[in-house]
Amino acid sequence: MTERRDVESSLADMDRKLRELQRELAMAGREPPPAAEPEPEREPAPGPATEPPAADPTPPPPSPPSEPVAPDASIAPEPPDAPGAPSARLDAESHAQAIVAEARAEAARIVDEAAARVAAIGRQIDELQRLRDEVQRSARALVEEYERALRYEAAAEPAPPEHAVSPAPETADPEFEGRVVVNAGPFTDIATLGAFEQALGRLPQAEDVFVHGFEGNRALIEVKLAAPVALLDEMRRALPFGFSVVEVEHGRITIDVDGR
Repeated sequence: MTERRDVESSLADMDRKLRELQRELAMAGREPPPAAEPEPEREPAPGPATEPPAADPTPPPPSPPSEPVAPDASIAPEPPDAPGAPSARLDAESHAQAIVAEARAEAARIVDEAAARVAAIGRQIDELQRLRDEVQRSARALVEEYERALRYEAAAEPAPPEHAVSPAPETADPEFEGRVVVNAGPFTDIATLGAFEQALGRLPQAEDVFVHGFEGNRALIEVKLAAPVALLDEMRRALPFGFSVVEVEHGRITIDVDGR
């Protein structure tokens, strides 16, 4: 809006200056018409010689006194020639051309500045659109990552234990099925850990037994059972050394092995 007001103001100044130039040119153009040159008197054509008429001896009657003739008011007196009129016209035309050139240059400058500002605003709009697109992509990526994390936690979270007893009484051993993690220790050597792992592999319904981690001198042993089984009772019968139950959870048993 500012550029438009600047252009309108410049055009108004140009119109005003052009009107002033028109008035100056009109004043300079009012030159008086050149005075008509008097026609030269014509000499009578030569002809046959004639005698002059005889003079009338009677004197003419006296003429009445002539009244002064009033000048005609409808006829305006011609203005005198304006000295230096052609020079004034040339000056006016030169001044007019200078004003027009200055107005055109000013209008061109304003138009160029307006175009530069519009281009700068366009670049800013493009940059803002680019930033908006980047923010949208980042937001979508964060939402997708959050959804993946929620799905992973939901899949990894175990079902609530039906019977969680800590410590579990020896007279009421719960049954386990599927995958069970046995947290056992401490083990003083690899041989003892190997004997413990082999004993778990001989349990009824045990399909697979392997060590998948350690916590200090304790081992995390995963046991895969094909059918429900009273795991603690079977471990007491199968293991070559004794142990005490520390904690029983759904899908997890923690025991302390007797030191050997």
